[in-house]
Amino acid sequence: MSDTTEVRAPKRMYRASVVRRTGVTLVVCCAAALVVQLLVSAWFFGTALVLLVVAPVPGAMLGFMLLDVWSATTVDERGVAVRRLFRVRRTAWRDVLAIEAEGEPATHVTMYAHPGRAIVLPKVDGGRGPSPRDEIHALRATWERHRGADWTPRPGLVEAANARARDDRRTEDALGSAGWAAWTAIRIAVFGVLPAALLAALCVGALDAVLDIPWRAFIWSVVGVAAATFVGVFLRKRRRAR
Repeated sequence: MSDTTEVRAPKRMYRASVVRRTGVTLVVCCAAALVVQLLVSAWFFGTALVLLVVAPVPGAMLGFMLLDVWSATTVDERGVAVRRLFRVRRTAWRDVLAIEAEGEPATHVTMYAHPGRAIVLPKVDGGRGPSPRDEIHALRATWERHRGADWTPRPGLVEAANARARDDRRTEDALGSAGWAAWTAIRIAVFGVLPAALLAALCVGALDAVLDIPWRAFIWSVVGVAAATFVGVFLRKRRRAR
């Protein structure tokens, strides 16, 4: 009669530093408090609707920052746990189909899991943390040790998951580019076009006439330009990605 000893995988956690998580959270909370204060103040002037239309662009950027900084990956003998801001998704080793370092050079690690899901593992990205090329060998070794003797490869599911992941990444890239372009258009209008128009009006002696124009018209014009920029860049990026 022989004894068998199970080799337990050491728990590994990939996440942002405490300093970074605390700093980003404080910035987002202060920005959210400022937006609330502006909305309360604007309510008395009847302009809350304008701020509600403009606020989603910087609000989405701050939300993505908070989501990213609190994302983490935990690896142990049971499987892989991916934590987002308010959700934890655990995948058992037997359900993992493949683990790949992707990008050139490697920028992130993607885990393909049954029934055809592609999951990017947060913080295993070669930033200030470990390089994907250095960590993927340890991840694969843990997976191969704990996936079970009855595990069989399923290349069809991996290919399907890879195709969906590529399409999702194209959509995310298009949304990111469109959001940044819209935010750039807002900044150009507020810090470029508006000062230039006021300066030109001052030079020709028409400043009073310009100041008589309702400022809401300028804000709605900026919102319209930002929305048109967002839609145009998003559609263009998606067409190029096909």
